[in-house]
Amino acid sequence: MSLSFFPTLKTLVPTIVGAIPKVVGALKNVISGTPQIQTTDTFLPSLQSFGAKLAIATGASATLVPPKTTGQKEVKLGVPNLIQQGSECGPTVLAMAMKFMGVDPGNYHQMFSSDSFGHGPLALADVAAKKGFTVRQENNGSLDDLAALVDKGISPMVLGIYGGGDTSTVGGYINSTSKAHWMTVTGYRKDEQGNITHIYFNDPNKGTTQCWTAADFKAKFWDNNIIPGGHCTYMAIAKKGTAQEVALKQLLPQDKISPGFALAEKGIDLAEKAGYATEAFISKTLGLPQQIVDAIAETATSAWNKLTGLFA
Repeated sequence: MSLSFFPTLKTLVPTIVGAIPKVVGALKNVISGTPQIQTTDTFLPSLQSFGAKLAIATGASATLVPPKTTGQKEVKLGVPNLIQQGSECGPTVLAMAMKFMGVDPGNYHQMFSSDSFGHGPLALADVAAKKGFTVRQENNGSLDDLAALVDKGISPMVLGIYGGGDTSTVGGYINSTSKAHWMTVTGYRKDEQGNITHIYFNDPNKGTTQCWTAADFKAKFWDNNIIPGGHCTYMAIAKKGTAQEVALKQLLPQDKISPGFALAEKGIDLAEKAGYATEAFISKTLGLPQQIVDAIAETATSAWNKLTGLFA
């Protein structure tokens, strides 16, 4: 560790001490389960400055969001960050949204009987509806649509291809299926002209809230989808009987999806149900021990990865 770290730490003690009341307040909000909209003040830039100086002193690398300047607008929601296991990004993101709305999703790792193939929009919408949520979807959405929901205390769940992908060819489509991913938007930043410059989101594969430029968020994720017509797709939920539900119905009186996308996601849902039904039938009929079932699944996954590698 560099000796320059210690004077740096000394100068940052007042900042850390001053931040304690804010941290305590944030913890109270999380414990109470009340959705909170947090606008950025001097705390975030100070924390970012601390992270940058610590990184320089220890030789670590860090990706930091530029401090907010006067005239810029930033809104962030206190959505809990949960971690997925296997192919359960959808259930994990849905659990984040539920917890943010004050509803206990239970063990989200067991939200579905299996997560082998992942889960499409209709499967998640069905679970949310049964839990007492109003659900809305939109494809061909915009960053402004996401920001409008965040402003109302709603964290939209977004579906895309992580890292980007080309689905215009059979090979590209097959290669992209392994990168299909659900995340949830937790905030945004606008410049002085009102243009969205950054998107904050929770990725169930990451332990902390992420932030990308608006351009990266679209090009490396949201502009791409393995569901035909799924360009810039999102789903929003709101607990029934709340101000969030009123706001959601005002913003989206009904689903705003194209006929082609509606047909495609129904096809995905039928295929998903058939796949899981077949999986359950084989497991029950053959009566295989769980370790053998897991070994078969691992072998199938390895074979699939090798197949997609041929098209990469």
